[in-house]
This record gives sequence, structure tokens and C-alpha cells, in this order.
Amino acid sequence: MENGKIIIQKPLYGIRMKSSRNKERRASRKSGMYLYRYLQENQPFVFEIVSENDALLQKIKDILHNRTFFIGKSKSSEFGGAPEITFQGEEGMTFPCQIQTLYAESRLSFLNEYGDFTTSLTAEMLTGNPKARIDWEKSRIVFRSYMPYNQHRKNWDAERLIVEKGSVIVLKEPVNVKPEIFLKGIGAYITEGFGRILPDPDFLKNNRYEYEKISADTEPTPVKPQETPELILTLQKRNKLTQQIIEIQDKVDNFINNNTFSPKITASQWSRIYIAAKTSNNLDELKQKLEEIFKPKHREIWSKSEINQLKKFLSEHENKNPLYALKLLAKKMRDYLKNKENFKTKSL
Repeated sequence: MENGKIIIQKPLYGIRMKSSRNKERRASRKSGMYLYRYLQENQPFVFEIVSENDALLQKIKDILHNRTFFIGKSKSSEFGGAPEITFQGEEGMTFPCQIQTLYAESRLSFLNEYGDFTTSLTAEMLTGNPKARIDWEKSRIVFRSYMPYNQHRKNWDAERLIVEKGSVIVLKEPVNVKPEIFLKGIGAYITEGFGRILPDPDFLKNNRYEYEKISADTEPTPVKPQETPELILTLQKRNKLTQQIIEIQDKVDNFINNNTFSPKITASQWSRIYIAAKTSNNLDELKQKLEEIFKPKHREIWSKSEINQLKKFLSEHENKNPLYALKLLAKKMRDYLKNKENFKTKSL
């Protein structure tokens, strides 16, 4: 928050395709493609260290100030990062002695008297004051369970039950609290960043705030369409095709539900249409094969109205994969007739 305005800035991400190596063949491993999603370089991030011990803070400053550390995955190759840490200054912290609202600035985790994770929170856990009571109607507390992965031991830790970051706890009445509660943190796993809360934050009191979204200084120039990476173009094309298929499937189901065909049209007749659609290379070739199927000598099977129904259906999909649409329709009708007793309705 700056000058009464909330500044929102999103980190810049990138995606890079990687391939596992086949050591024997000295080439890419088959089915070994995967994606890395990474933070782009030249982005500033801020963190803080809180302690009452001035001597300890000075030692930490001596260790971190103007030092570069390698963090993250793939440190030996492309990634891993090399952030440089610089000291930005320090300031004293003051906390109110009487509070009524608490905002979870980080995740919170609490244990009951038996050492088990619990969702039965009490205001005393949060404030250290046995007289405090939670107003559950005004509070918004989100619980979640997860299992953290320990990279050093290459194994999963025990499942944790936590109060999610962003939860709001409102007390029925303002209560007196000790500042140490907010300075040291509450609950378990404080050394892992858990337990940080904001007492009576200003943004929960005011109804309206101005917001401003800003971009990082290193935001890349928008990519021109012709320069779009091949992977993105492929994914965009695949997504468009998927949406088109879903739309066609809905229209096929509606067509089956809203049209009836003569009992003379057997499953084998629908199979002929299915094979015609499957083996055709384009719409013109499909129409030629349908003309052969709908010859006048077959009119005792296909009536003129039924032929017109199919032609109308095909024309509606002329610009959206007509071969697939007719193939799907024929397959559903064929399967329906073959397994009539197993279907309650025509809708498949």
C-alpha cells in the first residue's frame, strides 16, 4: 500500500520446454519432454526479518548484505537463479494493545492438547487472552490440508491441516493482547514462515480503496503474431479444436433428440455413412459418396425427408469440421441401434 492506494504487481513468468537425456544413445529420451515454468530475471522481490535481538539481526545482515546465492532447481544448467541480496533499511515495529480483527498474513497451523492438528480454533490460540471469543458469523476462515515435500530428504512429510493465508478472524469484543504475540508469531511451524497475523489491518476497516495494477520494468515487448513460438501456436490450435469438438458433440446430441428416422434404417446403413465420412479427404468427396448411398434405388430405405435432414445437418457444419460431425452422428446412431435395449433414450 502506497499513499492510500493498493499497488498490485504480478511477477513475470516464462515457460521453457525441456527434454530428459538418454545416456546410452546420447540423445533426447523418448516420452521425456516436460515444461519448466520459471520466474524471469531482473525482477525485484522484498522480504523482511523480524527479531527483538539486535545483535542477531546484525549477524544476519553481515551474512546476507551484498551477497549472491544460488537457489531453486537446475542450478547447474539454465536455471537456479543468482539473486543478489542488499540491505534496504530497518524500522521499529509497533502493535496495538487492544484488537478485534486478525488477518492471516501467512498460513497458520495449530495443535491441540494431544499434539494433533485441529480445526477447533479458540480465540486464546490466536490472542493469548483466555477471555477472547470468536465471532464465527463475521469471520471467514479457510482450512486446507496438504503434504509438504522435503527436497533434501527426497520424501514427503506428514500431512498438515492449516488455516489458509487471507483468512479473517473477528472477535466478539476488543481484547488486550501482548505485542509478543504478533512479533513472534502464533501456532506451529513459525520457523517455516507460518503464524504471521496482522492486527486490525486498515484495509479491513475502509470500504473503498483505489487500486492500480503495474507491470515490472522488465516486461518484454508483446510478441508479434508471426513471432509467436511454435509451442504456443500449437496449444492455441489444439484448444480451438477442442472447443469446436465440444460444440459439435452438443449439436449432434440435439439433432438425435429432435429428429426421428424410419426403422428401415438399420445399424449397417449408418455404418455405410460412418465409413464414407471416415474415408473422405474433403467435403466434396463425402458428398459424392453420400449421393451413391442415397441413390433412388435405395429410396425404400432412405426417404426424401430423411435425406434432407442429413443434408441440412451437414450444411450447418460446413465451416466447422463437417467430416467429424457426420462421422460422430453416424457412429452414435449405429451404436444406439446395436444396443437399443441398453439405452433409455436416444441421447448418448
